[in-house]
Formats: sequence, C-alpha cells, structure tokens
Amino acid sequence: MQLSFEQIKAISFGALFVTEEEDGVHYQRCTDKQIAAWKEMHPDLGERAGYSSGIALDFHTNSKAMRFAVSNGTSYDIFINGVLRATLNMKEYRKKNEPATIELDDPLGDPLDECRVTVYFPRGNDPAVIKYIELDDGADVMPHKYDSKMVFYGDSITQGCSSVVHSFCYAHLVAEFFNAESLNLGVGGGRFDPRTVDQIDYAPDTVVVSFGTNDYNHYQTLDDMKQNATAFLSAVKALHQNTAKHFFVISPIWRADLKQNPKPIGSFAEARQIVIDAAKDHGMIHIDGLSLVPPFPEYFRDEYLHPNDLGFCLYAQNVIKAMSKYLK
Repeated sequence: MQLSFEQIKAISFGALFVTEEEDGVHYQRCTDKQIAAWKEMHPDLGERAGYSSGIALDFHTNSKAMRFAVSNGTSYDIFINGVLRATLNMKEYRKKNEPATIELDDPLGDPLDECRVTVYFPRGNDPAVIKYIELDDGADVMPHKYDSKMVFYGDSITQGCSSVVHSFCYAHLVAEFFNAESLNLGVGGGRFDPRTVDQIDYAPDTVVVSFGTNDYNHYQTLDDMKQNATAFLSAVKALHQNTAKHFFVISPIWRADLKQNPKPIGSFAEARQIVIDAAKDHGMIHIDGLSLVPPFPEYFRDEYLHPNDLGFCLYAQNVIKAMSKYLK
C-alpha cells in the first residue's frame, strides 16, 4: 500500500513545514524569515538554510518491507530498531526510475513482528523530496512517540556538514539518546545574529546553541562579537522561555589553524570566553567545547575544524554526559 500525504506528514519530524507538491512531499526546517536573514548575510547561507538537515521519518510498523522512492536527495540513512541498516544512494534508483526496497528484518535477516523505522534525510545541497512510500498491504504505521522536544541552533557542526554518514551529526545522536524530537536549525557558516531568530511553531523543552568559531573568523573586534552573541541569546531566551526548561550553550571546539591564521579580533581563547560569559549572563548552562573532541587532526574530516564521524560520536557522547546532569 502507498502511504497518503497525511500519513507521510504524520511520521515526518524535524520540519516546520511539510507540503505536497507535484513531484512529491517537500520539507522546510526554517521559516521564510530565517532563510531571508541567512541569505542577507550571504547567498550560500540562505541556500544551506533550505537543506533538509535533521529531518526524518520515524514510525513503527508490522510491514515486512518498505519501498521508498524520492524525487530529490541523494543519501538517506535507514535505521531499524535504532541500528543503521542502509545508507541509500538514491541517485542510482532515480536513474532507473524505481524505488529502493528495504527488508524490515533484524541484522541476521530474520523477520520481525514489528519494528521502528527511522529514515534520516540528506543534510547537504540536495534537499529531500519524497515521491512515495509503500508498505505491505494492510500494514500498520504509527508515528514514533518522543519524550520531549529539542531545538539546535548552530553552524556547520550542528548542521552536520562533515559527517559521511549523515545521521552521525551530533544533534541526531544527542536527540536520539534522550528520545527527543528535534529541530536542527544549524546552518553551515552561521554565526550569532539575532536576525536569524524567528517565531516558530515548535515548543522545545531543551534549547542547544553552538556558535562562535565563525564569529571568530568574521568579526573584527571582541566587542562586535559580544554584541551579537548577547543579542542572539537574548532573542532565543525570549522566544523559548515559556516552554524550555533548559538552555545549553556549547562553546567553540578546538581548531588547528590558530597559529597559521591569526585574526584581528584577538585570541581564540578570548573569543571562547565571550560565549562562556554570554551563556552565564543569560542563565544558560555552558558546555565546554574543548572537552568534547580530542585535539588531534585524525578526529576531524578536514584535520583542523570539522569533526569526522568518529569525532562526532565523541562530541555527542560528551554532550550527552554534560546534559544528563540536568535532563532526567
């Protein structure tokens, strides 16, 4: 049976807007105002705000297989009962004009009476468009139930731009650990800017903010960075204070190019301190970025700034340890 638009929408998470168009189901995780604000900063940022980072299908079914077709988007990660079972290159299926078929069984190939299926969308420059989803005739399909909601604000590290397995982005891993529905508002190249904060139809229990390394590259003075960090955190706090129980701010992680590329703003340590102080001033919980990933190039995909999949796993593991002190 082919799922209806309403059924697909019901099992879609991580998007503010889900619409049915001629070529399939489209998703948007940022508001039009946010996209325009990022675009005003730089056209590339506006484009990245339109990526489908953090969006997923998440449901329970007794179907024995799923047939999955897309009109756009290349890499889709398929989890069955929380275990990664496939990373699909959908370009090949689109060329052949046929769906991918995923057997919903255990890792040994044995059938399951019922299972949870999670499909993470690509986070790159080929936003997801779902053409159709088919399950066995008469199969049940029930949206996954989460215990809470999280929203992540940040730059390329939050967006997961350097992960080979797209679902290994730290925001995915953290939200999955806490069984939290998540909205990933990370934009590669982003920095503290209050113009990118907008009213959203999403009420998170937990807010996570992670900016600073691009600010260090962009702003000419520490005062400029402080002003924007303060304004951004004030806007986020005002927007979510009625629903969010916890606000976390992750300070910038290690980077290897500090000696080769000194900046007029001052030292990286001073820039990090601005983030730490701004978090404290707004009553937010600081998570020290220097404690998250070992300061060695082998944990970074580009060897100096963006964690690779192993680095992301360690990043998420240490964020989870820090957050677990407050999230019960």
